Amino acid sequence: MVRVYACGAGMVPFTRPNSGRGYQNMASEAAAAALKDAKVSYKEVNACVCSYNYAAPTAGQSAVYKLGLTGVPIFNTNNNCSSGSANLFLARNLIQSGQYDVILCIGFEEMDGGLSEPFQEKASPTARQFEHMYSNLGMKTGKVAMHMNDFTSDIIKLFAEAGSEYCKKHGVSETIFAEIAAKNRMHGQSNPNAMLASSKAPPTAEQIAAQPKLFGCLSSGMAAPTGDGAAAVLLCSDRWVSENCCQGSSVELLGQALVSDTPETFGSSVAALAGLEMARLAAEKAYAEAGVVPADIGVVELHDCFSPNELLLYEALKLAGPTPGTGAAFWQNRRCVKNSHGIDHIKQGAQGLVVNPSGGLESKGHPIGATGLGQAAELIAQLRGDAGKRQIEPRPRIAVQHNFGFNGGAVVSVWAAPVAVPRPLSSLELDKAKIFAAGWGNGTELTMNFSEGQGLQGQLPRDLRGTFFRNGPGLIEVHGTRLIHPIDGDGLIGRLTFFGDGSASFSARFVQTATHVKEEKAKAMIYPGQMGSRAPSKEAQFRDPSHTNVFEWGGKLLSCHEYTLPHELDPRTLRTLGPTDLNGTLKKTRSLCAHFRYDKVADRLVTVSFRTKRPALGGPARPSQLHVCEFDRAWKLQKEVYHEINGLNYCHDLAVTPSFYIVHQTPFVKVDLDAVQKILSNEETPGEQMKYHAELPCRLILIPRDGGNPVLVDLPEPCHVYHFGHAFEREGLLEVDIVALGKRFTMQFQHELWLSNADEAPGLLYTVRVDLASGRCVSFRQADSCSCEFPAVHPHGHVVGKEEPSPRYTYLMANDDGLSLPFTHVVKADRLGEGRQSYCFEGCSVGEPCFLPRATSSNEDDGYIVVQVFEPRRHETSFAVLDAQHLSRGPICTLNLQAFLPNAFHGTWCETVYGDTLSRL
Repeated sequence: MVRVYACGAGMVPFTRPNSGRGYQNMASEAAAAALKDAKVSYKEVNACVCSYNYAAPTAGQSAVYKLGLTGVPIFNTNNNCSSGSANLFLARNLIQSGQYDVILCIGFEEMDGGLSEPFQEKASPTARQFEHMYSNLGMKTGKVAMHMNDFTSDIIKLFAEAGSEYCKKHGVSETIFAEIAAKNRMHGQSNPNAMLASSKAPPTAEQIAAQPKLFGCLSSGMAAPTGDGAAAVLLCSDRWVSENCCQGSSVELLGQALVSDTPETFGSSVAALAGLEMARLAAEKAYAEAGVVPADIGVVELHDCFSPNELLLYEALKLAGPTPGTGAAFWQNRRCVKNSHGIDHIKQGAQGLVVNPSGGLESKGHPIGATGLGQAAELIAQLRGDAGKRQIEPRPRIAVQHNFGFNGGAVVSVWAAPVAVPRPLSSLELDKAKIFAAGWGNGTELTMNFSEGQGLQGQLPRDLRGTFFRNGPGLIEVHGTRLIHPIDGDGLIGRLTFFGDGSASFSARFVQTATHVKEEKAKAMIYPGQMGSRAPSKEAQFRDPSHTNVFEWGGKLLSCHEYTLPHELDPRTLRTLGPTDLNGTLKKTRSLCAHFRYDKVADRLVTVSFRTKRPALGGPARPSQLHVCEFDRAWKLQKEVYHEINGLNYCHDLAVTPSFYIVHQTPFVKVDLDAVQKILSNEETPGEQMKYHAELPCRLILIPRDGGNPVLVDLPEPCHVYHFGHAFEREGLLEVDIVALGKRFTMQFQHELWLSNADEAPGLLYTVRVDLASGRCVSFRQADSCSCEFPAVHPHGHVVGKEEPSPRYTYLMANDDGLSLPFTHVVKADRLGEGRQSYCFEGCSVGEPCFLPRATSSNEDDGYIVVQVFEPRRHETSFAVLDAQHLSRGPICTLNLQAFLPNAFHGTWCETVYGDTLSRL
């Protein structure tokens, strides 16, 4: 499916009718502004779609020709008041068809006065609606004012009666409509394009209610004034956006639906005739396509042609609760918040979304053909953070647009904020970054104590008590033979102990695997590495590095590497006790993957292991074995799930929810006879074979914790996933965060800066949503702009209960300067967007951030972050401690090793204090 983005938007001020500006001038000016915003010339446009109601056929051509004569197709749309959004709907579908990459959407209107129906001598297209209104719904005929035509009068009466119907049914005072209108007038004051913006104070609800009545509950201040104006949006395909590197400013049109009248329109409800059923159905379809739920929405531009319509739409668009009548409560649950410019916004509902920050139709005005595109322009500005003084803060991430045309249809569009993609390093930037390559080197075993004045900058928090373990490759050279890749280096365990009295100690020791011990004795490299390091000895057996992770559980300390059995270590001395199969639990797979999850409700450790089966000669590939275990603190096996899964050729991490274990099936590892033979003949190693195979599936595998067959969820874009962040279940959806590596990913040790070719295929944080009823991925969306790896969360948030609040924070090793490398930042990503923080360690590179919860931790970010920091100019390593709630303030304290420790992979936190014995040797 082709994804569609808005790359530019422009509009001219909306003014009263008969402005004399001419529709050609207004339209071409708005279009030129959109092109300028997108940094695109008109010659690059493949097609145009124009929307209007009160101009002659081919008026679109007349307007567009002022931009140039390029011969592109020009389409004209007329859908009453929803014409502008119908314009976007048509253009999006044309792009998704693959015929066009760049389409300019222009909406304009030059009006003489209020609403009217041209061609009075012909049959009225709205006759059926008005006949139903008068004959079946029992409304009285006649004009609401002598100067108004029948069509305008009928529309006013329809929405007035719809509002009164709602208030009577749900016991709501009609004063609510004046309050909503006052809110829109207040929002519109800071919009320079709004028709009713004024230097005077906006009218109050009481003043609006006191204005001359139009009909029933409606006063003149509750109606959108029609007028003159134009707006334009440039829509582009994802291919074009990627080729032009404008992801950081392009707003994605995630989902969209256009719905015309249904049988419910002609039922017993006035609100249904006013388009509420169409809005409800369009919202359902658009939300489903976009993979969003109402709680995601941060801003809405809706069709407030009359203020009662806004109230009714709170429910139709699912902004309010599911129970009829909750729209009024949604309005009452509001608060006025000032942004950094001192401009007031009304935030509504539990999520604090803003409705009509532009002022809506009631304040901005309603030039019919331009309205939908004007709404889109406002949302594009808000999602980009370009709305000036009226910018919503924090910047919204998801926006919803609703546009309604009587007898024309309801259009609901879902927009997503831009997320930039890190760019590769320039040659100059690469030259500067090469100093960080020294972070991969040979480490030594060491011990050090920290206290005030001894290796400690700042003060250690007194409530920080426990042990941080970390693991990583301690060698880049083995007795004179340089390794091709750091992943081939042997594990060097580090232990940082916090005693809770302002002091700490650090110790590091190599994991004494059999291969490491034999090479140390021989003083030579004997065993090759799986990433391509060849040994002079021509030994076929791969080395066992045991370097990927280390964790303590029930008094045992385990060092892990997913292709082999874990090694048990003494947590007090870091002495290697030897490989373990955990009392026979791992006898089938003979391995334990690097990562685990902690289920705090059950107080269990959840582990995963796998083993691929070598394909038989001349036979098909055989299914891989996947083994998930749950252990209590005595290491007693409480539950295990064992599956044989075709095509699961690699597993590094898992995520866990109350119902599922989740692993990723990668299309970057292929196990067939040819691959195996190349490995056995030493022609290639497993790491060298990692590349994208288009014929292999990319999917999440959901394994029911209580038994049952795995659910295979295909992802819409191919990627390799090493690491998961949060995973949780809500309202029939499963949501999981991943760091995704794109199609160009390989395990090339690129520039000797990182373990993969991150300069070409940077890791990006994505959020995946799965509809559990259908087992289908409904959303696959980039969640942050930084290049990143090693996502970390609060350890008590590994498994989020179904009734717990949705988790927000993920901590990332990152580059937050818009580059792919080097990793110089720690980023605190926020699912809601408002709490994102970043800290840069200038001139240094960083490792995985590990979350250390406070002993009395109650909030998700109540704790500390510890991160290993490499300072290349001194060739020294330190550990920085940051307050997780105030990460952007930088380190609280730094523990300087005054020695070099190579870059690490993963680390974990343990509340037990280990280290007294070794730290005092």
